[in-house]
Amino acid sequence: MEKYIHAFNLLENLGPVKIKRVIDSYPNAKSAWEAQNSQINADEEWKKIPQDIKVISYNHHLYPEKLKEIYAPPVLLYCRGNMDLLNRLSVAVVGSRKISEYGIQSTKLICRPLARAGVVIVSGLALGVDGLSHETALELNGPTIAVLGSGINDFVIYPYQNRSLAQKIINNNGLVLSEYPPQEKAAIHYFPARNRIISGLSSATIIIEAQKRSGALITAFKALEQNRDVFAVPGSIFSPNSQGTNYLIKKGAQPLISGQDIIDELQLDLNVDNSSNNSCRNYSLDEQSILKNITEEAIHIDKIIKITRLKPAVVIPILTQLEIEEVIFNLGNNRYVINNTQNIKK
Repeated sequence: MEKYIHAFNLLENLGPVKIKRVIDSYPNAKSAWEAQNSQINADEEWKKIPQDIKVISYNHHLYPEKLKEIYAPPVLLYCRGNMDLLNRLSVAVVGSRKISEYGIQSTKLICRPLARAGVVIVSGLALGVDGLSHETALELNGPTIAVLGSGINDFVIYPYQNRSLAQKIINNNGLVLSEYPPQEKAAIHYFPARNRIISGLSSATIIIEAQKRSGALITAFKALEQNRDVFAVPGSIFSPNSQGTNYLIKKGAQPLISGQDIIDELQLDLNVDNSSNNSCRNYSLDEQSILKNITEEAIHIDKIIKITRLKPAVVIPILTQLEIEEVIFNLGNNRYVINNTQNIKK
């Protein structure tokens, strides 16, 4: 059946609603396709799909149950990777492409507990928050799904800067999927449609950062239409990247300040590994010296070395260990901030 639905999917100006309506008016997808008298050869087009791409239709046993609940669910999903994730507990994490330092810190803070708990992190592979959400899940060997606004063939994956990330997701037991044929290039109008799948797969949607006209807000509104919970990270009233999230909170979205918050809010009965919570452990004198100088304001490793007068060979492994324990966050370029959600005894 998937072969003939794929052929329908190659036709222009036919969305999932129209395709399903046409197919439902015939005994099966094959007879519906044969009645179209199209020049497209369904058999030949089916053979063009790479073997590592699995195609599942609405009636396939692996098709996500949550996705069936939304308006205009995809008639097909083209998948690369671990399809068992499709019906696992999932949370969407999306936000601005132009991510700020605050956004980096917030994304890691929220995604790490979710990944450690085994929650599937769903996002859109975009630059910024989306890509970092996937990367954070992978760092902890957590499950993640990337939903694309393009096909999933290597040469059309969008954005091209994250093609290596897409491959990393596939290679690490994650999943990359799209409702568009594998060779389809990205188009502007594909992304709002893509966003309904991101929220549709998920029990809840988290918006990390969003400007007033951000595409992440579309995902939030789609989630609300689908009767799913929406969470937003509050931010400064002076930050353009927080205007969208603050607006969502004003309109009723739940404010979110940690990944554990959403686990608690959704009353998820998860065996969360809290082994990384070392807020009560005893720190060495060198660790204490370093921690005293790391605050909510980003500080560069060179400055830490200068202030503490410790050798780089001492500072670097300590910073690495503290980051693994989530006592501190590396915002990139060796700039560190404290994780102020932990009661750390410096």
